[in-house]
Amino acid sequence: MLDTIREIVPPLVRRDVPLYSVPVGDGDPEEAVALVSDQQIGQFVDPARMGGLGAYSRELFELRAQRWARKIMRIARLHQRAYPIRRLHLWFLGDNTEGVLVYRGQAWHVDTEKLQQLMFGVYVFAQAITSLLQVFERIEIAGILGNHGREGKRGEAPLTDNSDILFYYILSLQLANYRDRISWHVPPAHWTIREVLGHRFLLIHGDEIKSSLAYGIPFYGVNRADAGYTKMLASIRESYEYLVLGHFHNAGAIDSPTGEEIVNGSWVGGNEYSMREKRLVNRPVQHFFGVHAKQGITWRYKLNLYEPGDEKIVPSRLWWPEFGTILPREGERAA
Repeated sequence: MLDTIREIVPPLVRRDVPLYSVPVGDGDPEEAVALVSDQQIGQFVDPARMGGLGAYSRELFELRAQRWARKIMRIARLHQRAYPIRRLHLWFLGDNTEGVLVYRGQAWHVDTEKLQQLMFGVYVFAQAITSLLQVFERIEIAGILGNHGREGKRGEAPLTDNSDILFYYILSLQLANYRDRISWHVPPAHWTIREVLGHRFLLIHGDEIKSSLAYGIPFYGVNRADAGYTKMLASIRESYEYLVLGHFHNAGAIDSPTGEEIVNGSWVGGNEYSMREKRLVNRPVQHFFGVHAKQGITWRYKLNLYEPGDEKIVPSRLWWPEFGTILPREGERAA
């Protein structure tokens, strides 16, 4: 399958992307990290069924990708006036696309089939990533597998039977002409450790963490996972300071003795499940932060991908009758 994809997917025609010229301050150099998770391209959230509390569609995903790239460039240019930031670490934490077998009834909440999800999502991100080359000399991409791209129900297929792999592979083919400035790391395991200026980050998706709470981030579960990974990795003399995950669609950070546990948000925001089962309709946000060689994480932003009027972009599928009207008798016209 991968050989066939390589033959039929052409790389983007390379164009010169000049670095945006800004006065660079004389502070210590830093590097930037952008987290991307739970885009769930193809999920459809009907604004009428949400009562105006949320909406999502393929078109809204594309708009949010453009907002995401613009905000990263604005913030990077601002900080580059104080100190050099030449490298962006772009970490995909999984659930790039939306499956149809993860939970019962999921097929009724998609507006795009898997192949279209992959090709459309890759095209949108290829455009966004190449635009980021205007402000970063190099981009290092890492990708982890989520649970929404898996085949079948949990445990029915190998972990690597997952459309997230195809998403990363096709995107890497699209960006092949920029391989002197863009590098890739997609591990076959469900975790990986990435290093930024001497600081180590453990990346996972987070679906293995059980939630015992009725809503929000399962802080106790995240803490237990952090402790468990620390002990397991010590057996092979590996260690990390920061645990980074997605999955819970709720952005937050928890201090730990050596660093932090960082939970990323989603691109969807609220949907029918989160509204009805958890009473949550969080804004779609993604983490973006800087790393200093001595200080670790310094500045940080939660990039808000929502703008007022997003619900109007998504047309409702719902037909709803008018209540209280008088039905006409045979041969009469309705009033």
